[in-house]
Amino acid sequence: MGLLELTLLAALVVALAAGGRVLYLRHMITRARDAAETTLKEMLGDPKYSERSFDVLSMCIESEDDEETRELLREIGAEQIEEEGGRELWTMPSGGAAPPDKSDGDTMPTA
Repeated sequence: MGLLELTLLAALVVALAAGGRVLYLRHMITRARDAAETTLKEMLGDPKYSERSFDVLSMCIESEDDEETRELLREIGAEQIEEEGGRELWTMPSGGAAPPDKSDGDTMPTA
């Protein structure tokens, strides 16, 4: 094998490794987003609380910024409401989310 073939082979290996890394990172981002959506749905679907504060919701998920959290909330069908005190509250419209099927005793933070 000549120098040119070795160089091309090395470039191909590097390109394949980089492509695999990109696919892996996309997969991890998708998993994190799915986990955040599930957490938000469970919190807003909890029958004990008809609404949750934005602060509590955003603390329970990992997101880049508040707008990303609001986008996720809108995507799952949550609605924003304003409390008289000015707090930002979110709720799930009736029939929007199924109640969580957790039976392991985990507790969610209160609004």
